[in-house]
Amino acid sequence: MSSHSPSPSASPSASPSPSDPCAGSEPRVTASHVRCIMSDLGDVTDEQIDCFIQAAHVMIENTFTNDDECVVNDCTLFTLEQWLAAHFVSTADPSTILERYGDAQDNFGGVFGLGFDGSRYGQQVMRLDPCGKLSDKNEKDKIVTRKLIFQARGR
Repeated sequence: MSSHSPSPSASPSASPSPSDPCAGSEPRVTASHVRCIMSDLGDVTDEQIDCFIQAAHVMIENTFTNDDECVVNDCTLFTLEQWLAAHFVSTADPSTILERYGDAQDNFGGVFGLGFDGSRYGQQVMRLDPCGKLSDKNEKDKIVTRKLIFQARGR
């Protein structure tokens, strides 16, 4: 058995319920795998990290499975899932930012439209992707986000 096979859940709440649409598709990583690459998680619990792990797992599965053009080994899938989960954790509750332009100011949470570029973990997951699929997705998502922002501003 490979050392990178799906790991047992780090917490009981991560086990899929019978009505869970993701049942049968277990994440490769646990909260402890994510914690080992993140320096400051404050009071983030394993159960909270498990939610981001599931999202990362779904994205990795949808991006890399059943693709004959880009075959990625289990170790790489594990690593991509680990770093993507860390990206999701790090961007979930971004700091409030105050921007000022002359007399005008605006408060908002985080910087939007950066995609994977919005965290060091997201930047790393793109570097680790041997096929460039996550970088491609990142660029497409940033274009869509910019269009939506311009539409919302009436430009």
